[in-house]
Amino acid sequence: MPYRIIKLLAAIAAYGAVSHAIGQPAFGAPPLSDAIPVRDVAAPPASATVEPGSAGENLGALTLRTALDLGFSSNRDLQSARATLDAASGVLVSAGKRPNPTLTVGAGPGLLGQYRLRDADVLINYSQLIERGNKRELRTEAASRAADAARLDIENTFRQLRQALAAAYFTLKQEQERLDVAQANRNAFARTREAAELRLKAGDIARVDVVRLRVEEGRSENELQQARADLAIARAVLATLLARERDAPAIRAIDPWPLPGEGLLRRDRIEELLEARPDIRAAAARVRSGEASFELAKAQRTRDVNVAVVTERNLPANGGTTLGVQLSIPLLIHNDYSGEIVRAQAELRSAQINLDKLRSNARSEVDRALEQFESTRIQLVRFETQIVPDAKWAVDATEFAYKKGGIPLTDLLDARRQFYATQRQLLESRTNFATARAALESSLSEAIFLR
Repeated sequence: MPYRIIKLLAAIAAYGAVSHAIGQPAFGAPPLSDAIPVRDVAAPPASATVEPGSAGENLGALTLRTALDLGFSSNRDLQSARATLDAASGVLVSAGKRPNPTLTVGAGPGLLGQYRLRDADVLINYSQLIERGNKRELRTEAASRAADAARLDIENTFRQLRQALAAAYFTLKQEQERLDVAQANRNAFARTREAAELRLKAGDIARVDVVRLRVEEGRSENELQQARADLAIARAVLATLLARERDAPAIRAIDPWPLPGEGLLRRDRIEELLEARPDIRAAAARVRSGEASFELAKAQRTRDVNVAVVTERNLPANGGTTLGVQLSIPLLIHNDYSGEIVRAQAELRSAQINLDKLRSNARSEVDRALEQFESTRIQLVRFETQIVPDAKWAVDATEFAYKKGGIPLTDLLDARRQFYATQRQLLESRTNFATARAALESSLSEAIFLR
């Protein structure tokens, strides 16, 4: 008989609780509609869960979409965020489990001074803690909301990375074209200096003009060298975001510039999209997790019950085997969990304050992004429709007049400097507009431009 009881208790101890599946909310925000002219850049993937290896490998002809795919699959910040999500998922799995039972087995001599196996005492105790006060459900709720926040943190990292990649991409494109402009400027001065040296031999111009041209050619050489260095730096910055540092020298941006006269900015649902931002949703999830944790802290005052089944064989004392049941509950005499409740309440209040702060900051960010977008759009339109065409006409007219001997060399040099500066400013204006556009989309975590 005692051996049957022992086998029964051992079978009970081996029994495990069946884990339940925890549902995971789907993420995504509804699209938008309304109006400011602008052209759409390569849009990011619709989902923030891009699988590694999906992007192309030809960095020598890199589009923004390919850069986004590469960054989403291999960026180190995203990999770190994914590791944090794995940790949160592990906590969620543990939170849904019941407490493990305890099996205690003991043996000892049956008679004082005698050690015979057949007379040995055998004690088996199987105990199970029964949680009360909805603790397991509250613990699971808190862990589930924390896991939601970790997933949204990854989505927010995507949002920030999308903006950083767009800024780095168009900065690289600016430096590529600035190198071309610097090279063309240097070549123009070299040709003019060579022509001036021929005219000097023929006695048509003074030597001082040739010297001035050599000085300007030297300056253009320095600017060309600086443009090469800036291009290398821009490639390195983008390569770091892509975690492809070794491929930096081969990277070349090939997408066209976003133009201010194409597409429409959709304004009608901006306020709604603010609440759909992943950082705000993550903060809201942490508030809900804090609420569950606060309720869990208060539930600690609901006493758990420990139930135990005990069997003992003691041949000398009782001539056989006894079977009993024990019930134990804690007495909240020295600790009533007030400290845990106060801490959980403070953490909940902190999470609520952080949510309000994020909402305020997000609204300010969107307002600034809208103002910057509109300002850079107007400046770019002015450069493309007025400033650059006028500067081009002026330099062409000055070149013609100088060849005909109608103006001095100083006027030609001034016109070239002005045209070169205008070309650089145009590139900066295009970069500023593209970056402001990406920042506006990032501030709303949505592709908000109609195609």
